[in-house]
Amino acid sequence: MIRAEYFTSNLPLVPFPVITACIPLSYAREGWQKNRLESGYSVFGAQIITQLLERERYEQVELKKEVNGMPYVSLADGSVLHLSISHTKTHYWVALGGRNRIGLDAEVVSRSVKDTLIKRMQHPDEPSALRIPAIQLWTIKEAVLKLLGTGLRTPMNELNIARVTDILFQTTASDRQIRIVSQVNNGHWLSHAFYHTKFI
Repeated sequence: MIRAEYFTSNLPLVPFPVITACIPLSYAREGWQKNRLESGYSVFGAQIITQLLERERYEQVELKKEVNGMPYVSLADGSVLHLSISHTKTHYWVALGGRNRIGLDAEVVSRSVKDTLIKRMQHPDEPSALRIPAIQLWTIKEAVLKLLGTGLRTPMNELNIARVTDILFQTTASDRQIRIVSQVNNGHWLSHAFYHTKFI
């Protein structure tokens, strides 16, 4: 039986509830990424998402992906629930944003980032202003790209991230204003990105 840890990021910074599940990959069988369903989800991932949806009392659901690969859940009434997935070598993460799009990325806090990669991902205005670990900046930008549905097809250095508070960041992409909550959880930098109507 897979045992997931759940937490709700009901922070005043996020205008809607986000349920996040964290599952150690010790529950997964070797080669779990290769075992895929027709929907494109890994069998392990589908089990976790289904467990999360059952916990939230959603029934008769179907796991699907958009053309760009963004995962979502189709409900019996035709409406959709948005979710985002991330995994590291040790944990699998799922964030459920409900009717709101969400982008999630996680990386182990201790993971190092090569200088060449830092230079490729930083916007020219970021180095002196942000002063955050490079791996945290990576998760912030990756969460934004997942929210947009472009992935790394959008160069990270096109995103200019600004700090609002210790855990809240913001940027603009595709003419949309975006906020990101980034904090440590279970030894990981965990970043949730979401659309917002205006900056603080």
